[in-house]
Amino acid sequence: MKKHYIVFSIILLALYACSDGSPPQPEQACLYTITEVEDFTIVEPEACNIVFNLSNGTTRSKSFSPVSSNNPAPEPEDYFFMVREGSSTNLLINFMGGGACWSGTNCLDYVTNYVYDDIKVFSPELITAATLPLFHAAFGGIIDDTHPDNPFKDWTLVFLPYTTADVHWGSNDQEYTDDNGNEVTVYHRGFDNFLSALRYIRDNYPPETTETVFVTGQSAGSYGAIFNFPYIKESYPDSIVHILGDGGSGVNPQSFINDSINSWNVKTNLPDWIDGIEKDDFGNMSMGSIYKAVADYYPDSNVAQYTTMYDTNQRFFYYVMLEIDNPDAWNSLDGSGFDVPDMITCDWTADMLAQKNTAEEATNYKAYVAPGDTHTITTSDDMFTMSADGVDLLDWINLMLDDDPDWHSIVCSDCDEPATGESPDGISCL
Repeated sequence: MKKHYIVFSIILLALYACSDGSPPQPEQACLYTITEVEDFTIVEPEACNIVFNLSNGTTRSKSFSPVSSNNPAPEPEDYFFMVREGSSTNLLINFMGGGACWSGTNCLDYVTNYVYDDIKVFSPELITAATLPLFHAAFGGIIDDTHPDNPFKDWTLVFLPYTTADVHWGSNDQEYTDDNGNEVTVYHRGFDNFLSALRYIRDNYPPETTETVFVTGQSAGSYGAIFNFPYIKESYPDSIVHILGDGGSGVNPQSFINDSINSWNVKTNLPDWIDGIEKDDFGNMSMGSIYKAVADYYPDSNVAQYTTMYDTNQRFFYYVMLEIDNPDAWNSLDGSGFDVPDMITCDWTADMLAQKNTAEEATNYKAYVAPGDTHTITTSDDMFTMSADGVDLLDWINLMLDDDPDWHSIVCSDCDEPATGESPDGISCL
């Protein structure tokens, strides 16, 4: 493998005053380490900045310092993302999932943010020709450019690994204390990592030559997709830009919202030019209202979510959020909702549907609520066979891409209620 450094020397001066009244800042030249591994380009970005000339006539300049926290580590490691060149003029931007943490309890003592130890996707030195098959085995579905039914097989893929436990929202180095009194820093810089990738993407795949951008993410990556979608859309103002969040319905208690906003320093990164998204009130917004606000602001974009009716991992995390100070209740569940109390499961399902109904107030938002409890689908080949109420998920995604008037929300009527610890014959919520 040959490594080399590339400096992008394009300097773009902002044409408008920044939103805080400060003088516009020019875009710096950015430095990257590039490694070619078969058909992937492995990009390791260094600290730099990016300027957004927004559609409302204002400008935002954001500095970023990307790192990989590696859950947790004495020192951060280099962050990287992966690019696979396609034959079309379209971009697929995928935010990887992997749990989250927001306190010493679940960042250090009873860890609930996950990394793919079998493929070491968080370590660029370990992405080699020998290990790449492990990546392909872990990520199929939309990532699989060999599947004949994959509508994205010819698109340029940008894969954003997830190593910061902050659902791609954070810009904060947070010190936590474990049960033994040890202080450990977790580098919640998911937003910085995203910006480093976006700057590279925009410089190498300019808006003028990009027809369509499809933004998606699974689990924690689903939240990264919707939170960061406005920055992507503003970077590609004349392109068709759609989003599908997979397995991130946002059923969260207020305590989690308050803790995560503070631990991850979310408010500094908000796309608060969007009507309804405000720093002072963000903690009171539901995920449904966030989807609605984004969809309303970008009416030419199709905005969508996928989930199963009883998503096992989302139910688990909802239970963790409710019982964060009582880890004995959830630590042994291993990310599964099987032993989550039925009352919590039914609360999660009801709130998920309520969030969907809120988001559906935007006419360009649609949801696909599938039967069962499987968590996420778009990086699984199950996406090619999933069907609910006579509508195949693959057809539904193609209708979304085509902006077809027949594209509409799907909610399973036969929802394949899963067995739980309390209801071995299948839970009954609806």
